[in-house]
Amino acid sequence: DWIEGRVQANTRRLLEGLGNLSAFETVTDPAPDRWSGIVSVRPRNATSRAVVAALAERRVVAIHRGPWVRLSPHAYQAEATTDRVLNALELS
Repeated sequence: DWIEGRVQANTRRLLEGLGNLSAFETVTDPAPDRWSGIVSVRPRNATSRAVVAALAERRVVAIHRGPWVRLSPHAYQAEATTDRVLNALELS
């Protein structure tokens, strides 16, 4: 179905980009059949609260859950939005 395919594509793009950011450990299962449209990362050099606050300053919505930052790539999200999220994470 279209929505599931888009969520999978956006999740894949986000996970691939996160793999290039050494400041974050991806805790989301790497197996596509386990993806739920939520991507969780653990910041290595900051608290999750600090990262979420920095993202909010860049107009990126995320939430902290304990030591993790949760992101939710959606079906209607453009590839450019995912790139903007990755850029904001790199700057946080």
